[in-house]
Amino acid sequence: MRVLLLSSAFLFLISAILLVRYLIMTVHTKNLSQELKEQYYSASSLPLITEALEVDIALPRVSYSPVPTITTKSLLGLAATQIPITNQPRNTPEPAMLDSFVQLYKTNRDVVGWLKSSAIPELDFPVTHRDNVFYLTHDFYGRKSASGTVFLDQACLILPRSENLILHGHNMKNGTMFGKLKNFMDETTFKKDPIMSYTTLYQQEQYVPFAVSLISVDPKDYNYLPLISPDFKTDEKREAYINQLTAYSVYSLPIDVLLGDELLTLATCHGDEDSERLVIGLRKVRFYENADELAENIREKMIVH
Repeated sequence: MRVLLLSSAFLFLISAILLVRYLIMTVHTKNLSQELKEQYYSASSLPLITEALEVDIALPRVSYSPVPTITTKSLLGLAATQIPITNQPRNTPEPAMLDSFVQLYKTNRDVVGWLKSSAIPELDFPVTHRDNVFYLTHDFYGRKSASGTVFLDQACLILPRSENLILHGHNMKNGTMFGKLKNFMDETTFKKDPIMSYTTLYQQEQYVPFAVSLISVDPKDYNYLPLISPDFKTDEKREAYINQLTAYSVYSLPIDVLLGDELLTLATCHGDEDSERLVIGLRKVRFYENADELAENIREKMIVH
């Protein structure tokens, strides 16, 4: 009996320690998020970019040296498949960096963008770009963190831009990173404002969703879809990718996707199986379109499956 009591007490102590550590991590992650938002949104008071760069801040990397393959098996199974990198770095004129990124870039030169959703306030944070492993377990400052940081897939190029920018993030139970992305499967939340903004270092862009999909990265499953498709070798493969993603969507959305549209894909783990993913497929709002009108059209014509 004494051994049983001691074992129970030990297990309780371990559980309590883990719970406290989780709560501390949650508070730390939320405080960090608020700190980064203050830096980003207060940037209007910063000097112009031409002045800021006088402090000997080098321009950001716009592409990465290729490696033999992209390893998508990670500690938490975040990525999808193994895809060889075939894109070679190309020389592209460097545009001016937006003022809002100057301070963030001084802090971390891996920063490449900022993702924001009005419908889900927690989706409002910087995006980094390195490999597909580091930011699974590190925060924006490079410190160890189970929450990680939302990052652009290693295979994607910034300049010139890949056809499909793929963002990965943990589905955190505390709601940080992509922990609230599942709220887009709630019709009421989705209808609040389906439009999302993704601001690169150089310009702000708006994106409209064409699919909110539950897919698998296991080829044996009926809803298998390889996520890592930054550039499509043929128009047919691009069309097949979009059609598959749309077929697995929990909504039918009145949004078309044309050949020249730039794509944005948000991916996170979902459900109990390691192979399950929640994927939001978006395309860039065209220059002649009105984002508010697109959102209203979605509210009026979307069908919930």
